Amino acid sequence: MEISRSFFSVPTGNFGDIVAGYYAKKMGLPIHRLIVSTNANDILDRFFSKGEYHKADQVTSTCTPSMDIQIASNFERYLYYLCGENPTQVKEWMANFAQTGQLSIKCSMLTKAQQDFQSCAVQQSEVCGVISSYSRDHKYIMDPHTAVGVKGVANIISRGDLPLDSSIKVVCLSTAHPAKFGETVNSCIGEGYDAVQEFKGTIELLKKEGQTRSTPIAASVDAVKSVVESTCCC
Repeated sequence: MEISRSFFSVPTGNFGDIVAGYYAKKMGLPIHRLIVSTNANDILDRFFSKGEYHKADQVTSTCTPSMDIQIASNFERYLYYLCGENPTQVKEWMANFAQTGQLSIKCSMLTKAQQDFQSCAVQQSEVCGVISSYSRDHKYIMDPHTAVGVKGVANIISRGDLPLDSSIKVVCLSTAHPAKFGETVNSCIGEGYDAVQEFKGTIELLKKEGQTRSTPIAASVDAVKSVVESTCCC
């Protein structure tokens, strides 16, 4: 059956991967909507659900550290298109945000944003349950950030904002490797996950002389510059 609507859930805090998806959509990739799945540091969710890009009093530390962000450094890239490619408007917004810590958009502009994006803030307590259930039911080990992407979709479906039928497909992007978060993963699945084993092949390869490419250099700007110029420049 032909897929008429595709959704991509992207775990995000800095709005980098997902703005790349937005660019891809503008270039013609058939994406119906992008799902902003973030953690308790929910400034992006508040923007796409309420039109309020307001700094919180502090960053909440979570098991998904790449999302522990107050200000998404890639967000201005999207705002440029949201306001009709008007750099003056973006400059005004960001200057005001720098002073007040708040950026709010009108209802009409929020409606425009919601044509391309949905969002959900996933709480810390929900992440472990997702990792555990996928390990148990699907024999799949996911990292905490990917779990946020998966749970974000589940929450949006459960609140009735994403009706599922045979014409809809949802893709959840996995943006990190569980081996980076072995302690968290083991706390969720009850031990048994060996991060080192995941990279056994790579480790063995590193032991074989001549199988890898590496160039030791001095820790200096000039040394790095010299290597870049000698290997990358015409």
